[in-house]
Amino acid sequence: MPTLHPAPSVRQIVRLGAFSCHLVEHENDLTLIDTNFAGSHKGVLAEVERIGKPLARVLITHAHSDHVGALDALTAALPDVEVVASARTARLLAGDRSLDPDEAGMKLRGGYTTVKTRPGRLVADGDVVAGFRTIATPGHAVGHVSYLHEPTGHLFSGDALISAGGGLHVSGVFRLRFPFPYFATASLPMAVDSARRLAAQSPTAIFPVHGPAVPDAGPALQRALAEAERAAARS
Repeated sequence: MPTLHPAPSVRQIVRLGAFSCHLVEHENDLTLIDTNFAGSHKGVLAEVERIGKPLARVLITHAHSDHVGALDALTAALPDVEVVASARTARLLAGDRSLDPDEAGMKLRGGYTTVKTRPGRLVADGDVVAGFRTIATPGHAVGHVSYLHEPTGHLFSGDALISAGGGLHVSGVFRLRFPFPYFATASLPMAVDSARRLAAQSPTAIFPVHGPAVPDAGPALQRALAEAERAAARS
């Protein structure tokens, strides 16, 4: 698995070209955002060992299998690591596929997997963990959250925003070269609302799970939002 260095403190560990997770280096430890597919723990652990700092926490954006597939293997290898997720995502990770009353009419699109690991910390919108502020960004998936690293302004968007398949875009917008997030998105209107929330944060750079980092965050996000608004209006 190749490891990219899109920022001095960030390593993007990539599998199959467009599926990744991000390892963020702090002064004394490391944070991992999502875990990628099953089997990806080997590349993560190798990079942790290479850096020489402990992996202290794993922040989960949502419960799709390409984001939590390696979670059990990671926590088996590093039992002291703290796992952080939203309460809604924690239910999905435990195998509860029921919908809440305010999710009527939605479907759980995309691949979900049940894991043994239970998050040790549940976060809601606005909660801060190790400098990462939680931002509720449902739409691609119920319970989806993004994380803004406040010291740097780096936004780890999970699948709320995608840069694979041709430019930054909202996950419910179709890209022929990388259509998977489109088909896995539960609600395009909700995804657009979440993109508006992310634009309001004025991130300095965006780190999607699918695709490369986006350093020109402001203009790219405004273009992506305008495109998604047009797509939502047509749907």
